[in-house]
Amino acid sequence: MAGEFDHPNLSPSDAVVALRSFPRRFRGLLATDDDDPEGVAMRRPDAAGWSALEHAAHVANAVEQAAADLQAAHREEGAAVADPAQAPPSGATDVDSTLAHLSSASDALVAAIDRYNPDDWKRTVRAPDGRTVDALWIVRAAVQEGARHLRQAEQVIAQVKGRPPQEDD
Repeated sequence: MAGEFDHPNLSPSDAVVALRSFPRRFRGLLATDDDDPEGVAMRRPDAAGWSALEHAAHVANAVEQAAADLQAAHREEGAAVADPAQAPPSGATDVDSTLAHLSSASDALVAAIDRYNPDDWKRTVRAPDGRTVDALWIVRAAVQEGARHLRQAEQVIAQVKGRPPQEDD
């Protein structure tokens, strides 16, 4: 599928680029206009759907958890790690604080990545489903989650503004 994220081949340096881009890309998406401050970002497409702001909060929480998990993997071989997809969208109270959380979480994961040397990426951890995976799985899963929820937030913004969502860019 065009525009599909290729996370199995993501290198640590590519992950850093993606992680540094998430706060800027969400900031551009959630930018408010003077006539409707934070309204579009906080609107849900339907009762069951998440707002674009909730998608951003979820990514912040997923990236924050990944930073903690990567640090744990560095300290302890075989550490149990979380699934970034299970991170909650909690904490989405306003655009500025959510974006600040996303920025600090991204910075923390980038710092954790920077502490790894090439041999450290071979360390293994226990994924939530019980599989043994390498430490890079943590980073790849977090970046994949961020990319997926950025696309979903773009679709939500388009829906709540009354435009049809884009399938792929």
